[in-house]
Amino acid sequence: MKKTRIVIVLSIVICFFIFEKQYRVFAQDHSEVKEVKCGVLTFNDPSTTLSDITGGTNCKKHFTADATFDPNAPHACKCCEFRQYVKGGFAVDGNKVPVKLVAVDPTAVGPFAAGTEPTVEIDLDTVFHEDWRDYPRVGKTRYGHRNERGKAADKFSKGGSGADAPNVDDNGCSYHMLDEPGFDNCQSGHSYTVDLTFKDEVVSVCTGCDGCKSYEFVAKVTKTQP
Repeated sequence: MKKTRIVIVLSIVICFFIFEKQYRVFAQDHSEVKEVKCGVLTFNDPSTTLSDITGGTNCKKHFTADATFDPNAPHACKCCEFRQYVKGGFAVDGNKVPVKLVAVDPTAVGPFAAGTEPTVEIDLDTVFHEDWRDYPRVGKTRYGHRNERGKAADKFSKGGSGADAPNVDDNGCSYHMLDEPGFDNCQSGHSYTVDLTFKDEVVSVCTGCDGCKSYEFVAKVTKTQP
């Protein structure tokens, strides 16, 4: 009986040390995950790239944004994402043109998988709303969300910047976007106005960020079509 008790005690001690070791590993791993954050190396001010597109029947504003992220611990590129918000409006002959934006439905009850949230249409107005792109055969995607498929005008890549960056890589350390809001079929004898305010920012989807920032700028252009 005594021998049996000794064996039981030893078994308990061994189990305790195994548990304690596993707990230390788990705690360490958990701590490391929590410490991972976004590190921004570069992020240009989009307002410095603004230009008018008024040739032919166009009345648009063009701008781009580029950012690069730090892949070295405690940073991780996958923690960095981009967001674009917009407010303002469009007008033809001085009359406001109703414009609908797509947004996540605030009344929807989740949880939902990222990128599959129910959406609603909202009026573009004086309050910032997150901006979306509408791609043929892909659908509506928000700028800078890694889990929503991008195109050349909205993509993460492995390296480089701008339009010459390599192919799309959802875990890439470079980001490029391009936007050209406005009219592309202006009618003769009418005046067109684009008057929008954008807020572009790099954000962290992890626990913190070094170098995250935002830029707010006005994109405005007016044209009377000959």
